[in-house]
This record gives sequence, structure tokens and C-alpha cells, in this order.
Amino acid sequence: MYYDFNDNSLLGKLDRKFGRYGFKYLTIVILVGMAIVGVLDYALLRAGYYPLSSLLWFDKELILSGEVWRVITFVFVPESSLNPIFLVFYLYFFYLMGTSLSREWGDFRFNVYYLIGYLGTLGFGFITGYASTYYLNLTLFLAFAILNPNVRMLLFYFIPIKIKWLALADCVLLLIDLIIYPLPYKIAIIISLVNVVLFFWRYLFYAVKNFFRRRKYNREMKAGYKEYEKQQMKALKKARKAKIRVVKDDEFYPNQSGDNKKNENSNDDLFGF
Repeated sequence: MYYDFNDNSLLGKLDRKFGRYGFKYLTIVILVGMAIVGVLDYALLRAGYYPLSSLLWFDKELILSGEVWRVITFVFVPESSLNPIFLVFYLYFFYLMGTSLSREWGDFRFNVYYLIGYLGTLGFGFITGYASTYYLNLTLFLAFAILNPNVRMLLFYFIPIKIKWLALADCVLLLIDLIIYPLPYKIAIIISLVNVVLFFWRYLFYAVKNFFRRRKYNREMKAGYKEYEKQQMKALKKARKAKIRVVKDDEFYPNQSGDNKKNENSNDDLFGF
């Protein structure tokens, strides 16, 4: 596959040298943190208090005023804590993505991928003034979809769909964001997705190349089929002009038809008709 890493690449060399220091519980730590924040947010909101996430999410002005812990704690804020069912599915899917990528790449490479995405999200936050885990977790989702394109998921909890189509829909939404948002947001979005580009640029390059190659092949096949139909129509017109007569069976087998008549006469004599 084109997303496989060469042992001579920079990441391969770093993996050989520092791979033993990979933190294998990264997914679990983030998952537990999001679960705690999500449950407490739901309970506090139900009780009429401010959510815990208001003390944790990324806010550029508050960070520059001294609340530096927000630089780290925002990764533990889930996308939504208002719906417990959504929170459960969100946490389960995060666990599925994290453990799958860690198995596929190894702990060290997964740590590097998440770290690059985290730094990109920080860049997004300091450019726009606010950041969430949306783009960070989106990079995990895109990586998971590239590595496992045919895994089926339940859209709206009951419609089975392959994950590659969901990833394609997310890419379309990203393109829309890049079109409608002003330049600072465009730069921030690109920075937050830099880990996907660094890890999958070969795959993306060959995917685009194969797409155009397939389109060219389909055009050539379509043109060839049209030419074949044209030749068939010409042959049919020539046959009609030559007035080719269809030979009947009794003309082609005269003896057989005579024998049949003889058999019919004998049958008439036998039964007395």
C-alpha cells in the first residue's frame, strides 16, 4: 500500500531509535478524560451549573492571560456532552480508531501522528482564537478510513454504510469550509490537517493519479464501443442492400420433408382416417 512507511524514511529511522518509548496508553488516557468530562458536563448542566469543559476548552485570550492549562486540557473536551447516547458512540468510535491505528502503525508512529495533529490544532487555535478537537479527531477518522475503507458503520444508528463514503463526505465538507471561510481560517484548517498530508501523501498522489487514469480508460472504452456499434450498423445496412433471403427448413432439408409427408400418409392409412 502507498501509505506504508519505508524503513529508510525519517519516521522509520525515528521508530527504530525511539520506538520503545512509544506510549501505548494514549488512546485510553484521552478516552477516560473525555468520558469524565462528558459525564460531569451532563450532570452539571442538568443541575443548572456551568459545565466543566468551560474551564478546559481552548481560548486564546484566556491562555494568554494565564490559564495555560487550556493548551492541553482541550483535548479532553468531547464534541458534545448534551446527548448521553451520542457521547457513548463517540467514545466507542474514538477507541476503535485509536486502537486500530496503534495496531497498524505501532505505538510510536501513532503517537507522532496524534502529536502532529495536536500541534496543528494548536496552530489553528492561535490563528483563529478558538480550537476544538473536531479537526484533530477528524484526522484520526481520515487515517482510519484510508487504512480500513470497507469497514461498515451505522449512519444515524441504523443505516449501514462503508466508512470510505463517510470520509469522502467529510472531505467535501472540508472543501466547502476552505471555500467559504476567510483566509486565516483556510490557513488554520490546512495546518490542522498537516498530519494527514505527511503520512498519506503517497497514497493521495497515487489515488488521484489512478482516478484520472481510470477516467481515461473509460473514455477510450466508450469510444471503442461506439466505433464497434458503427461498424455493426454498416454491416447491417450492406446486408439489407444485398437482399439476403432466409432459407426455409423444408428447402434446406427436402428429403426430410418428403419422409415426413410419407409418414403422415401411412399414419392416415393405419387409423383409417
